[in-house]
Amino acid sequence: ILADGFFKDNTNFLTYQLERLQTYLSLESGFPQPSTRHQIFVACEVSTGQVIGIAEVDALINGDDARGTNGPYMCNIAVDETYQRMGIASALVKQCEEQVREWVCNNNSNSENILSCSLYLKVRQSNNAAVSMYDKLGYRSIGQETEEKTKSVVLIMRKQLSKPEETSTTS
Repeated sequence: ILADGFFKDNTNFLTYQLERLQTYLSLESGFPQPSTRHQIFVACEVSTGQVIGIAEVDALINGDDARGTNGPYMCNIAVDETYQRMGIASALVKQCEEQVREWVCNNNSNSENILSCSLYLKVRQSNNAAVSMYDKLGYRSIGQETEEKTKSVVLIMRKQLSKPEETSTTS
């Protein structure tokens, strides 16, 4: 799903196969360990158990600042073509947000916690459907960069997450 979402329409047959292998190896090598602030969420078709979507999120205190976010980061969001525009990506994003709230927003008493209660992501500016979805979910563009391989513009987006007591409503 990940390789299809990012490379299927942008590469030739041979390059696509190579990208699939690299995607698999990258996921396998970076698979979350139990004690880390790194999760991969998977959406499955109820009747068959088939994986139809994926999203990855991390809130590593000593994270990779080279990604340009300096905070909790969501990436590798992809949904199988057959299941797109059904709310699956939005549900995966919301699950990532809840995980970041649990890791970062609910633990302000932890003196080790130096991360803000926000979530960052990167998305190609040309991916209008994804940019629109993130905008509707409250993400705002805070910068941009140019992807080296494709020379495409990538937006860096951020959403300030509210703490659970800030999201409760009164009747």
